[in-house]
Amino acid sequence: MSRRQLPHTADTGVEAEAPNLRRLIVELALAMFESMGETAAEPVEEVTVVVESETIEDLIVDVLSEWLFIAETRELHFTSFDVESLDGSNIRMHGSAVPLSLVEMTGPSIKAVTYHGLVVGEEGGQWHGRVYFDV
Repeated sequence: MSRRQLPHTADTGVEAEAPNLRRLIVELALAMFESMGETAAEPVEEVTVVVESETIEDLIVDVLSEWLFIAETRELHFTSFDVESLDGSNIRMHGSAVPLSLVEMTGPSIKAVTYHGLVVGEEGGQWHGRVYFDV
């Protein structure tokens, strides 16, 4: 598994690889939050989301958007994720978070998850995803 940030003139992006779609979604969510900041604090809040989408591409955008919305409205920074269930393009996922006040912001705040340059797919038994964010 690997993940890295991608430079872009007006946005910021992340890319990840994983052995399966469940892990790819976790890696992309982690990369999204890591691109904004870092913390050594222990998580103090657990959140569960359920997202239903039409396609896998929609699922990636929708689930990352949901985590971003929760982070913004509750002033949280998520540090770990777990996929409880994934059925086609429907997902139930847990996240652990720290208060935003305990995070050292090292990158720009993300405003939205975009479809620009979105890539998600499997090749040779390995899943790959790329997502860009408005900052």
